[in-house]
Amino acid sequence: MNNYNKRYFSCLLVLMWILGAYCRPHHDGNDVTPAKGGVVYGKGTATGDITRKRIGANGGTVATADGRIAIVIPAGALPGDTTIEIQPITNTNPAGNGLAYRLTPHGKIFQKPVSISFSYIYGEEGPKVPQVQGIAYQDDRGVWQSVRTGSVDTVAKKATVLTNHFSDWSQFEAMRLIPENPIVLVGDAVKIKAVQYLEDDDLLVPLDGQQGKDAPLGSPHDLPSDKFKNWRLSGIGTLSPDGSSATYEAPKTMNTGKGGAAVSIELNTPQWKILLISNITVIYEGIVFRINGGDWIHFTKEDCSYDTQPFKILGENSNGAGVSILWEEDNKPRLSWGSSIDASIPGFVYTPEGGAHFYTCVDLVGDSQEEVASPGYLEFNHFPVNGEKFLTGSFLIEKGVKMTAAGDKVANARIEGYFRVPTQ
Repeated sequence: MNNYNKRYFSCLLVLMWILGAYCRPHHDGNDVTPAKGGVVYGKGTATGDITRKRIGANGGTVATADGRIAIVIPAGALPGDTTIEIQPITNTNPAGNGLAYRLTPHGKIFQKPVSISFSYIYGEEGPKVPQVQGIAYQDDRGVWQSVRTGSVDTVAKKATVLTNHFSDWSQFEAMRLIPENPIVLVGDAVKIKAVQYLEDDDLLVPLDGQQGKDAPLGSPHDLPSDKFKNWRLSGIGTLSPDGSSATYEAPKTMNTGKGGAAVSIELNTPQWKILLISNITVIYEGIVFRINGGDWIHFTKEDCSYDTQPFKILGENSNGAGVSILWEEDNKPRLSWGSSIDASIPGFVYTPEGGAHFYTCVDLVGDSQEEVASPGYLEFNHFPVNGEKFLTGSFLIEKGVKMTAAGDKVANARIEGYFRVPTQ
């Protein structure tokens, strides 16, 4: 067996062991209802264009333009010409990663199994740990069901299952540390929990290879301590383990505007070394960012303000430097940047002391200086809910621009940052 096949086969064994050995999810705010044999979650809502193709008895392939999901329909699976549609939707799977997809027509329409494959990019709205990922569908009751007979190819970065029906489908991670990417203030603490997402504790045994025994996903519960090895900390701060959870405490001071730590556990898997990791960002309160990997720039809590029309975080220090982050959609965890220098929403503008130039999330391209939104994101880790009075998040501008006050492009700029600001 060559190295490629060994890696593929080993990963398949690990996936089988995991799906037969654990699971349970984190709740992201979707309405849920307890149900016998699972938890009922609301349906996702449309969030992108429909991919549509007519497939006949000879079979064919339907895939989204970005390649994130592909359906291969073999010859003989359909009795005649059928319109197949893929609709990206918000993901209500409690253990889900990225978008979910509504595949239509719903129901058992195939006379032979078809394959559904999800392609992924590590950590980019995809699995942090590919070996613990799976694929699930939402049944008629609204319960997300894990398909236990699937495969993961970590070389091709693809997860695949066979099915005879269409519904709403999603990738998920069977277990994780939560929170996965907390932002912690200096001197503060956060509790990290190891959780799993499968509803049936009887599934805590090796997968027996039975076909059709799907497993419902539900709210997260503790990962049994005999399923993983010791807690570990890399980076600044201290860690106090306690069974399936551990408390991380950030240092009281730092020499820079931003620090970091990684908390991890190692799963007791029969094959691979698999780590579940929570990546912790430690900052001083306010807004902190850097440009092109330079020194961290910090606007303190006292420098910052928050408003809601539109939503914005503003920072202005005593030297006259200023920063603004703007957006419109409330309670949406991840947004892309706008494409107008004068009125980008979501948008970012930073003006250093003196005002001779500024930085923005919009690039100017070509001789025509066409305004193009930078790749990247504005992401919110914590919204001000349940009486809490702060907002936390992070942002990345992969190809913004430095401009003169007169509006001339000077150079491209990569800007990364974090924030925790009071909302009242």
